[in-house]
Amino acid sequence: MVCHTILHLDNEVPLLITDLDDDKIRIKKLDRDEIAKRLKAELQGVDIDKVTREVRAEVNETAKKRYKSILD
Repeated sequence: MVCHTILHLDNEVPLLITDLDDDKIRIKKLDRDEIAKRLKAELQGVDIDKVTREVRAEVNETAKKRYKSILD
């Protein structure tokens, strides 16, 4: 398709699709290398494993409360 060629899209290009107002969507190509570079810089010195454990615990607790009848 011509659009794919012009936009340099293929099945490997990650896209972020966002729902906007008035039945519009925004499609943005994501640059994996740039995202990795920014995350590395922003998270320098942060214990990612600790953050992951805390988020998982919070999500699990919320799920237990919200879906108690299903999980019992």
